[in-house]
Amino acid sequence: MEICVVQVYTILKFVKIVLDFRIFSFLSVVDCSGANPCLNGGTCDTDACTCAAGFNGALCNTVDCSGANPCLNGGTCDTDACTCAAGFNGALCNTVDCSGANPCLNGGTCDTDACTCAAGINGALCNIVKPTATTKSAGYFSVAKDNKGRPLIGHCLTDHVIKTVPAKTMLRCAAECIQEVGCKSINYKDGVCELNEETRASALSSYFSQNDGCSYYELI
Repeated sequence: MEICVVQVYTILKFVKIVLDFRIFSFLSVVDCSGANPCLNGGTCDTDACTCAAGFNGALCNTVDCSGANPCLNGGTCDTDACTCAAGFNGALCNTVDCSGANPCLNGGTCDTDACTCAAGINGALCNIVKPTATTKSAGYFSVAKDNKGRPLIGHCLTDHVIKTVPAKTMLRCAAECIQEVGCKSINYKDGVCELNEETRASALSSYFSQNDGCSYYELI
């Protein structure tokens, strides 16, 4: 009798394994006969989805965090999803968030998930400035970023100002730095342009502090 019980248990366990496999196989089959059910740019062929880079899952509905970080613009990847930096949204943080306060800098406008930048300015959040200058080779200015690549808005460098000038726009402030010998970065707030002799990297970290409304840019 004891042997029969063991045999019955073994058979039932085998049957369960077979049923589990068949159920899994059934659920894993994707219907490619009609409209494409694969999400986030995936394609459907031979009862399965082929996912675009950065995505996985039966219907390409989750973000693939197993390899290189697929999240853009400073986003972080964890538990099959991206956590986006301020100003961005989308499955891979690849679009600008226009739903709240305008995240576009330097007079840029936000519409249809993207920033439209003023002349001489580019970048996803209008955070890169290229002024024109005749006294020396012009360079690009970019807003400072943290160690995850996210823009540091509302921060400025203190105690390294070599000159303060009025400037109606951030573009004009950047042009002043280009023409000033020794200028390596700028602070801009409410029409006041401060030219700095150091950058956030070359100065002590204690000199780089939060300052609401202030924008810090450096040559790149």
